[in-house]
Amino acid sequence: MKICILGRDRRNLYLKELYKDRIDNIINADVIITPVPISKDGEHITDEIITLENLVEFARIKNKIIITGGLNSKIKEKLSGIKYYDIMSFDEIATYNAIPTVEGAIKVAIENTEYTLHNSNICILGFGRIGKLLAKYLESFGTNIFCEARKENDIALINAMGYNSIRLDELDHYLSKMNIIFNTIPYKILDQKRLELLSQNAIVIDLASAPGGVDFDFAKKINRKVLWELGLPARVAPRSAAMYFKEAIDKIMIENER
Repeated sequence: MKICILGRDRRNLYLKELYKDRIDNIINADVIITPVPISKDGEHITDEIITLENLVEFARIKNKIIITGGLNSKIKEKLSGIKYYDIMSFDEIATYNAIPTVEGAIKVAIENTEYTLHNSNICILGFGRIGKLLAKYLESFGTNIFCEARKENDIALINAMGYNSIRLDELDHYLSKMNIIFNTIPYKILDQKRLELLSQNAIVIDLASAPGGVDFDFAKKINRKVLWELGLPARVAPRSAAMYFKEAIDKIMIENER
């Protein structure tokens, strides 16, 4: 099967190196690999002139396979009717991608604060793959780790791992004490009320996919420092991210050649 790889981020540039027999146009390709996220504005393919609508229509007419990621409900609706794979929904990709995401998130925190991580109060919103790994990495810095979770099993796990657990209905009582907040929840958990509770010197690093977990406009209005850090794997460890992707793409190719 012939592969065409779109996008100009470093992860996809390395992916192009790994697939030396790729072709450079979508017309003759059987499989089209898009950037992740597929679109930042909901209209154009990330870093490409081609529109999402045109790509989907072309794939539908020519029976192409699209391998993509970073999909929200609106984009999934546009992709209906064509054969596509959301590579970010693969468990192994989500797990591997958590590693450079966490490393990148800590790098962002260090570069954007004027105090050490050591002895800082750090709150992690959400205790999924990224939340768990982030807590583990931050532990080595000597931070005071607070983890928010909803499930009682996660609360028990947080306590068992020696971190401070926070239930969602308790969150408001803790926010004013936090130096750094990492969010992994892709809905607006840090709304206007909660943003006002933050210290003026606190920093929020949002790792959640669109639409993010922060009221960004209000944060700017009240001068709260919020950084929405999408696509960290492609930025901080593009070669590793490309290798992770290739493993998953190869499996998709084998499946479709049977």
